Amino acid sequence: MKYSIYMFIIILFGFGANAQIPDETFLIDIDATYETWECIRYDPYDGQCEEWGWVTHSSHYKGDLYKVKSTKTSINKNSMLIVEGFDANNSMYFPELWEAFNRQNLAECILDNGYDIFILNFHNPTQSIYKNAEIVKEAINKIKNEIQNTNNELIVVGGSMGGLVTRVALRDMELSEENTQTRLWVSFDSPQKGANIPLGVQYLINQLIYELPSDKTEDLKTARNVLRSVAAKQMLLYHFDYDGSPAPEFTSFFNDINSKGLPETSRNIAITNGASDGTGQGFNPETLLLSFYVRK
Repeated sequence: MKYSIYMFIIILFGFGANAQIPDETFLIDIDATYETWECIRYDPYDGQCEEWGWVTHSSHYKGDLYKVKSTKTSINKNSMLIVEGFDANNSMYFPELWEAFNRQNLAECILDNGYDIFILNFHNPTQSIYKNAEIVKEAINKIKNEIQNTNNELIVVGGSMGGLVTRVALRDMELSEENTQTRLWVSFDSPQKGANIPLGVQYLINQLIYELPSDKTEDLKTARNVLRSVAAKQMLLYHFDYDGSPAPEFTSFFNDINSKGLPETSRNIAITNGASDGTGQGFNPETLLLSFYVRK
């Protein structure tokens, strides 16, 4: 159906029967007006000197919170926080994130139904998920200050790795007895049980660095560094540096979040880009994905 995605969003987010559905479903280039708020969380123990009573903060985590205000409301009646995923090259800023979220005019549909949209972009998306979760907490608190005089609650959406980051942030806030003021948490295509990059691809990237001339391997070295980032190690089910086993960071991370569980004060919904019936893509285990010759 032409408007199936909009009807789903209307039901999911509770826009109501009078929700306005756009007439077109193609991607358009929109010059959205937005504000940028800086989100900084400092390491409270970094540089602390008990003797003199001073604290310096050389260790901190940063993100940019972009706000697009709905023209349908004069005050912040409804707010939605969108948290980015694993931006391997750290190349996505507001224009790219907006375009990704506004496919089929989805973001405009949400704005038209009276929701202010907040998009969180991490300055270092491949650092520890725990560190970026601190930035999510800061973003939630900033939005809470915006809507503190209303009875409205947040919708928090995490795409891909963002689903893990928001899960950690929301659950940690609950365990610390902080009010998340979140009525709905959406995990969108997130690796809640681990992510898979075929081991063959990982080994290939690493091996080609040694096989190809050094002036041809810059991008491959960048890709390998991404695979070796903390966030990647926390998510990957199999890692080439550990003979196909998960990295220690994976084991400790998932042991931790599984012991804490999912957020409990919000309604939780998971959405996947995969087939709902488990249909694969036509590849069996150990199927050859790529074959080529390298001429030196």
